[in-house]
Amino acid sequence: MATIPIKFYRKICVKLDTSRGCFWDDNRHFGEKIGLSRDEIMLLGQQENTTDLMIRKFDSQKNSSIGKFKKIVAEMERDDIVSIVSEWIVNEWITRCNSSLATVV
Repeated sequence: MATIPIKFYRKICVKLDTSRGCFWDDNRHFGEKIGLSRDEIMLLGQQENTTDLMIRKFDSQKNSSIGKFKKIVAEMERDDIVSIVSEWIVNEWITRCNSSLATVV
């Protein structure tokens, strides 16, 4: 997650920071999925940029990856966020392909 471009990262944070009321599929559920206690989730919920703080905690965990993050949000049935992650992966692939072609030419 540390390498994700800011334009994709911000979209993810905005979507997870937006309270989804009775669905509970916002950053509170994400916090639960990454192993935070209810108290930690409540404390982080009182801070600015809650999702950013949770993603940082996720990144500090062993074996964290964009694939694992994508799996978590898919389990949360947040297809909107899965789409953002997929868009970033495609963008990253195109960028790398273009830079590889530039070095060949």
